[in-house]
Amino acid sequence: MKIKSIIALLAGCAFTTFGVTAMVNQVQGSEDVRFICATGFDKRTNKRYPTTYAWTGGQKRTIIRWKYKWFNSPANTPQKRCQDISARLQTAYNNGSLKFITNSRINNQPVICTARNNGGACNTTLLTLRPDDDPLVVLTSLKDALRGRGSSPLEHSSGDKQVYYQIDIDKFLQTAPIEEE
Repeated sequence: MKIKSIIALLAGCAFTTFGVTAMVNQVQGSEDVRFICATGFDKRTNKRYPTTYAWTGGQKRTIIRWKYKWFNSPANTPQKRCQDISARLQTAYNNGSLKFITNSRINNQPVICTARNNGGACNTTLLTLRPDDDPLVVLTSLKDALRGRGSSPLEHSSGDKQVYYQIDIDKFLQTAPIEEE
């Protein structure tokens, strides 16, 4: 009788340990990722600018530094663009479309958007570009930033050929430089 009780107790402990381990691994795998807009310091100009960051594990990784106005519009300040695009990146991350980024045209304006697969339709518009921006240059710079290969964040200041770049956002969150104040 005691052996059955001991076996039942050990089996219960094993199932509890397995369940707790699975829960911990699930929490670690789905670490909270937020895309935020905050003020960032540009060491080259010695100035602060609105900056889009990926925030995870208590660390922020720079994606875009917003230095320039868009169409000289008082409504579309660098701060507002930073907030809007940070929210769009969050939406794309949450809906799972931040797998590919591409350039396209929406309402006859050049945009950078996300796609769920190579050759897929735009899912979430990330950036509406100015007429004088080169979509391929902006797309390539954003790709490099999101792959952790850029030497600095994309500075939004900038052909119609459509290109797709695969993005491993989880790898970016693990390997991109962390910005310290």
